[in-house]
Amino acid sequence: MTIIKENEGIKLIKDKSKYYLDYDAGAHMIKRKRIKISSGEAKACQYADEEMYNTILNYQNRGIYGTDAE
Repeated sequence: MTIIKENEGIKLIKDKSKYYLDYDAGAHMIKRKRIKISSGEAKACQYADEEMYNTILNYQNRGIYGTDAE
């Protein structure tokens, strides 16, 4: 697993050929979540910091919050 980019607590991670956004989903305590994203989304996240946050919001708006991160 390789961290490609990190900004304001959000990490863009590559694991083999898969991309993930790792973020803190906890309101009152730390709760790390990881969302699998497409390579196109990962590329957009590399170029614009706010795109990582926007991508997470887009998934959450569809009811996708990711899996618990280790």
